[in-house]
Amino acid sequence: MKLEIANSIKRLRKEKGITQEQFAEALGVSFQSVSRWENGICYPDIELIPEIALYFNVTVDSIMCIDNYTYKKNAELIISKHKNMISNGKIKESIKYARSGMAEYPSNIEIAGCLFYSLFIYCHNSSLSHNDISEYDDEIVLLANRILRESNNIDTVLLTKSRLAFHHCKMGRKNEGRKLYEELPSVMLCKELRIWSSLEDKEKIPNAQDLVRKSYNLLSKAMWNLATDCSVSDEYAIKVFEKRFLLDELIYDDGFPNYTWDKALSHLELSKLYLKQSKNKEAIRELNSAFLYAVDFDSRPYKKDYQTVLLGKITKHRDDYISTDPRPLTEIMRDEWLKSSEFDVIRNSAEFDKITKDLSR
Repeated sequence: MKLEIANSIKRLRKEKGITQEQFAEALGVSFQSVSRWENGICYPDIELIPEIALYFNVTVDSIMCIDNYTYKKNAELIISKHKNMISNGKIKESIKYARSGMAEYPSNIEIAGCLFYSLFIYCHNSSLSHNDISEYDDEIVLLANRILRESNNIDTVLLTKSRLAFHHCKMGRKNEGRKLYEELPSVMLCKELRIWSSLEDKEKIPNAQDLVRKSYNLLSKAMWNLATDCSVSDEYAIKVFEKRFLLDELIYDDGFPNYTWDKALSHLELSKLYLKQSKNKEAIRELNSAFLYAVDFDSRPYKKDYQTVLLGKITKHRDDYISTDPRPLTEIMRDEWLKSSEFDVIRNSAEFDKITKDLSR
């Protein structure tokens, strides 16, 4: 690839009849840089590729010497491999891989999106400190703004805007985050809700089931926010958690997939709430439920189909959950979740000891 770019730049410069010094002056770089490019020693900076293409009045792809078919296939391969890395929890590796993809295809906005997503997950789905995240702050914002400017996919734009808003808030820029959130469409204006009258008969049931699924996800998330907000009473939070579990049963009938990280964490949080009320028996019960869900999560199948009244047929995959932590959930529960001081009141009990030992099996 370096040699192809080198030959392309050298050919275009000579066709224009200019020296390396003249070309370098036009770009605001040293002629030594131009010489290194033309000798295949290094690439021009990613930001310079469009400028070089504009200077020679050619496309970026022609600078890269890539025909449309090859470009599309190679980019799809990079995006697919990046997705597999994410699914397997190889987040740091995916960052390096996406960066190499951007170096090779700097004009591809989807590959830029891959790097943005990897950095976002790495910074906000792990235990990085604020200072550690700050190292990636400028790059995350730069990538997100580029995607917002260049992407023609409305879903990509909205999702990127949402993630950028979240990032701003986590970095202490709540006003910037709030402004972006305010630009997102209301849930009442969503396509799934408004498209009904235009659907063919065969499309209506799948659409309704899709709307139920997405509405369930929204409601479940809202109930989690209610239950875990520090301003609500413990009694109120317990009631919300209990209703959230009832919602799961309503949506999934008797076939609810037990292998979810969320179920384990929800029962663990409920256990803490009961401990605050000195209801140790109920706390142990919920802690045991959390343990069972963690075990189920670690042994979840690679793929399983479910048939439900409200959702129809749904398929769950092992890699549906993305985490920067490759450890089994039982190990995380034992080594992190149960270390919370809130469990000190039952830490020496036989029941707690049994759960801890069972997590180590």
